[in-house]
Formats: sequence, structure tokens, C-alpha cells
Amino acid sequence: MKSVNKALLKSKAAILAASLREELRLFDDMPIGIHSVLRLKHVQALFQPTSDSISGMAIRVTDRRGENLSFMMVNTAKALGHQRFTACHELYHLLYQDNFSFVKERTALFDEKNEQEYLADWFASYLILPKGGLEMSIPLSEQHKNGIKLGTLLQTEQRFRCSRAMLLYRLKDIGWLDQNGYESFTRDVIKTAKSHGYATELYEKTRKEEFVGDYNIKARRLFEQGRISQAKYYQLLEDIGIDLKTEIEEDGEI
Repeated sequence: MKSVNKALLKSKAAILAASLREELRLFDDMPIGIHSVLRLKHVQALFQPTSDSISGMAIRVTDRRGENLSFMMVNTAKALGHQRFTACHELYHLLYQDNFSFVKERTALFDEKNEQEYLADWFASYLILPKGGLEMSIPLSEQHKNGIKLGTLLQTEQRFRCSRAMLLYRLKDIGWLDQNGYESFTRDVIKTAKSHGYATELYEKTRKEEFVGDYNIKARRLFEQGRISQAKYYQLLEDIGIDLKTEIEEDGEI
């Protein structure tokens, strides 16, 4: 990929991210609420631990009425900051990529040989960390090469709920860190957060299982309308970790 194409793709990603933040009515210095945007965009999302070799997956299908149905899975065997990045990365595929159907992947690779993955990574970066937000959050006296202080770095990543790696990557891209400055902040991330009195969940695996969306509501509606059987309804709920059949056997109601 030529550098001019990289610049154009980054510009496209920035425009899409800014447009979505505007739709969400988020100022640049506000963190994005992942669950809120998933619900707004009717994305069914499953957060669960899985193989460490992947970050997540996304699926988009078209139903008989021509409507797009979107699903994503985010691997909670990754640190929380990485999970948030992955969810935003998958949003690019689901909301903006033409002729998209399925991807299972590692994110935050910024692979210049894969146009769509490159776009998705930069979209996630700009969506979580817009440059305007960084300019408002970081003191002007620190907005120069290797000028940022550790305390400011910690405060910024906590404010935007992002990983250390992602914040450093953005600062390096803007020109506020060189390679040496970048590497100096990659060590002892959890230790430095603790020493400054911050919670460390951003940098740790959560391994939580959680479903976000209205999948269960849609499944119930189909069952009540007689469009699917009770057995199929149970199966659909089991797919998102709800064992309704066992609960019904215990209390006799549905």
C-alpha cells in the first residue's frame, strides 16, 4: 500500500468516526459508551472468553425483507481496553464496509496490506481517541515530542477507557512521541497505574460473559407470533447463554 493511500484511508476512517460520534452526540473529550452504540445500531454482541489467538468476529447477513442483521463477538480473554477497541473495530465492518459478510480476526495490527482491516483499526482509534479530545485532555505544555508525562498518560487512558498500547500508538502518529518515547511507556503498565491510585481493569482480562442487544426480545416476538416453535425459541436463547428450558421445568411457566 502506497503512503498516499494510507493517508486517504486514515482520512476516511477519521471522517466516519467523527460522523458516528456526532450521531451519538459525543464531544471529542467524552469516552464512547460501547453498549450504547451497539444498542443504537441494533448490533447483537456477545462478550465471552475464547481462544487467545483472536480478538473477535463479526457477521452481517441480509434477511428476506432486505434488512441487514449484525452480530459481533468480542473475546473477553483479552484486556478490557483491547475489548473496547475490538468492538469499535468490528463496528466498522458492520456499519460501513461494502459487501461485508464475515470476519474472524485479531485486531490492532494496523495491517497496511489489508485495506479493510487497516481502515477498521484506524476507525476504532479515531472513534475512541479523536485528536480534538487528546488536545483538550493533554496540557498544551506537553503537546510536543516526548513531552507527555506519565501522570497525564494515565489520566488520559482512564478518561477515554482505552488501552495503553492504543494511546501510545495515537500519540506517536500525531507526533507527540517518537519510538524511544513510545517504548519507555510500554513497561510496567499495571504497576504504574496502581502506584498512581488507578484501578487496573483496563489492562486486565475480564473473562466475563455478557450479551448486549435485543436478540432475546426478537426471539420472543417470533415465538409469540407462531413463527418459530418453542424448541427453536429455547435453542435461540441457549445460543446466548440463557437456559430457559431448565428454568421452566423448575417453575412450570413461560
